[in-house]
Amino acid sequence: MKIDLFTKGILTVIAVALGFIAFDTQPVKRAQAFTGGYEVSSAPNRNIFWVSDGKRVKLCYYEKGTCMSWMSIE
Repeated sequence: MKIDLFTKGILTVIAVALGFIAFDTQPVKRAQAFTGGYEVSSAPNRNIFWVSDGKRVKLCYYEKGTCMSWMSIE
């Protein structure tokens, strides 16, 4: 049937286009957020992140769910 062949062709084109979009996207190397007076920065390729309030900073670990004590940056 012509309709079935046409539908398969269109779906194949859509699948290939989505594949190109998915594999062309590059991951974020550094992420930052600023909420509630704290700035959070992730370290590339590591399981840690930094939390800062503008005067102090502390290092936190994703896997452990713990943070070091605050350190002054002034």
